[in-house]
Amino acid sequence: GETPLRTRSYALNGCLRGYTNEWYRMVSSMSEITAPASVLSFIDEHEISIDDGHFMIHLPPSAMLPNLPSLRHGASTPVSFLDGHCEPIAFGDDAQVLQQYTIQREE
Repeated sequence: GETPLRTRSYALNGCLRGYTNEWYRMVSSMSEITAPASVLSFIDEHEISIDDGHFMIHLPPSAMLPNLPSLRHGASTPVSFLDGHCEPIAFGDDAQVLQQYTIQREE
């Protein structure tokens, strides 16, 4: 009946050397990232989706949210970005809001 303690709640953006698949672009070098101030690195993950330490963000046209932002901080979730700054972002359950903070596919 007790809720187990969590070891961590922050997860790394899955496209940063995470698993590769058809839903998002994976990068292995900072030189591949043209706008580090707009790419999230770590996000506080919701306790119901914490699993492997990586936060998967599907790219458009998918509206799927396989991992969820935390709701522990009210309407916004703490996020750190690749340029080193941090800010709270209100994601809600809208995949499009979350998708703008990851690395887009090249056309």
